[in-house]
Amino acid sequence: MAVVRAAIRLKSSDPVAGTALRALSRAMPDSCPEALSRYDLWEFDLPGGREEVLAILARFPDILNPNKQECFFPEEGLLPGESPSLTWVSVEVSERSGSTGSTWSQVIGRAGFELRGLRLLTLWRLGYPSAVGSARALEAAGETAVSVSRNRGLLSNPVSQSAEVSAALSGARSL
Repeated sequence: MAVVRAAIRLKSSDPVAGTALRALSRAMPDSCPEALSRYDLWEFDLPGGREEVLAILARFPDILNPNKQECFFPEEGLLPGESPSLTWVSVEVSERSGSTGSTWSQVIGRAGFELRGLRLLTLWRLGYPSAVGSARALEAAGETAVSVSRNRGLLSNPVSQSAEVSAALSGARSL
């Protein structure tokens, strides 16, 4: 079995990411990134690897609508469109209940795909000026990742979600 991660984003500008960036700039200017992007991150555990994921994505336009979304497979490096002059930090947010993943697992399984597991996450990519430094960028991303009050944290709710902050996302290659 192989775990394949597919990061899906809108081809046009993402209004949710834009709103989050504006809110962070007002509420947390000291921790606000210069750039912010959001992806739906699908983590498939299946025997067929990337080829089977491509078949699933082609079969289900509810997961990837090629008219308005694009997909990348995370690997080493930056995601397409990310400036190499910024220090990038990843925040992966997952729901504690996980019911969406189990529902999709059933739907994909009924379509004839052998799926051992599926996780759905939200991937936020935060870009900080290089002058900030890697350690401070990681700390600032952690401050913005989890809501702790009305004016601290924004990207996840600790009551129903868990968040993982990481300096190393793998970059991506487009479909």
